[in-house]
Amino acid sequence: MLDILTERGQVSARDELVVAGWVSSQGGEYCVTPKAGPARVDAVICRGGAITAVVETKCRYDMDVEKFRREYRSEWLITDQKIQDGREAAVLLGVPFLGVLFIVPSRVILVVTIADNRGVVRCSVRVAQTETQETINGGRVSRRNAFVSMLQAKEWRV
Repeated sequence: MLDILTERGQVSARDELVVAGWVSSQGGEYCVTPKAGPARVDAVICRGGAITAVVETKCRYDMDVEKFRREYRSEWLITDQKIQDGREAAVLLGVPFLGVLFIVPSRVILVVTIADNRGVVRCSVRVAQTETQETINGGRVSRRNAFVSMLQAKEWRV
């Protein structure tokens, strides 16, 4: 079963709508990839009928923004494969690749440009083989993970 179809996945999908509303308030349209199957990126942002960014979005529930800054040193953990997929999509579409982290308890959205339209990484990303939660629904897995610095991220309260 796809993670998005589980109870936790549905909560995350609803919170992704908060991100979509924020994008709309900034003059864009948040267009999600189909949820019926796995997708290599979460969404694209469009303006005036044109794609302007590729997006990886995550909603975090287990911390507030202060804990994120203090205990996680403002590093967002996502799989390295997600970074590679986003960079590839950015190059193919000729647009930047954005990381959008919604820290739900604090109602804070952090946005960072992970890569430009040529796939060149534009923020600090550290990669390591680590054991982490496998999916939103739990499990453990050892894999290459990316730790994206959100120190230079733009911040919005929603």
